Amino acid sequence: MCSYVAARSGLYQSSPTSANAEAGSHGVGAKSVKTDANGQYSLQDVVPGDYEIRWGKPKQIVMDRQKLMVGPTQREMHRDLNLSYGNLRVRVVDVDGNPIKGAEVELSRGDASSNREARSVSISMVMTSDGSEESASVVTGPRKAKTDAEGIALVEEVPPGTYQVRASSSRFIDGKLAGQVVVEGVLTESGTVQLLQSGRLRGEIVDTNGDRVSLALVMAQKVGGEDPPRPQPALGGTYLLDSLAPGKYLVKASRMGNGGMGAQGPELEVEVVGGETASLRLSVPPQ
Repeated sequence: MCSYVAARSGLYQSSPTSANAEAGSHGVGAKSVKTDANGQYSLQDVVPGDYEIRWGKPKQIVMDRQKLMVGPTQREMHRDLNLSYGNLRVRVVDVDGNPIKGAEVELSRGDASSNREARSVSISMVMTSDGSEESASVVTGPRKAKTDAEGIALVEEVPPGTYQVRASSSRFIDGKLAGQVVVEGVLTESGTVQLLQSGRLRGEIVDTNGDRVSLALVMAQKVGGEDPPRPQPALGGTYLLDSLAPGKYLVKASRMGNGGMGAQGPELEVEVVGGETASLRLSVPPQ
């Protein structure tokens, strides 16, 4: 059991076990601290506003959370927060039923109040030399579990609630399972997520002089698709888009700089085939 106390100078928690806690206000970056040897910690300088407290063990995939409001004249607040968990197991396979090793499994809350779940952002760079291809990426976002050689991922210490399971792997389209209910002390068997083979899109990003653009943003919209495109940052004048569903795409790039997104280049159409890599050269106006 954990107790939070909100005083004028901050938020305090006491806990019988080592844990992390974060407090994030709408539109403001989160503060994060760890419990000390006595299971206590404090979050200092909390100004009035709406907050979400997140707490859990250091390596927990999904942290528990609770919303609260600190009023302008409020000097103290007491809350009891339960550290309760269940487990969830899921299997990830391809269309032939073969297990996919190393697939990433992510949980997001399935209730309407959780639409602010963090999403992954990746920055990729592709370098070609003598016909070879290398890629490097930096990915930030929520923690994920990975499948073993049998395609099974066990997500432990999940706070009770309703979740959506998302499975992803390179060369495959993301798969989802909605409405997965986790109960305290119970193992939830989510069954199997089947992933379809995806395609890739790669190429250069140049200006009107043919010079590579060092930092750009690429957007690919599937023709007839309902989901909005996710901007993909690209470094070094090259880009690589993974895990694209087969079909036709409208693709464009925009230059990025200190002032944010710059002028956009022309929108081009390209067809992506599952299991193959399509190439497309994009251009952006000069600075």
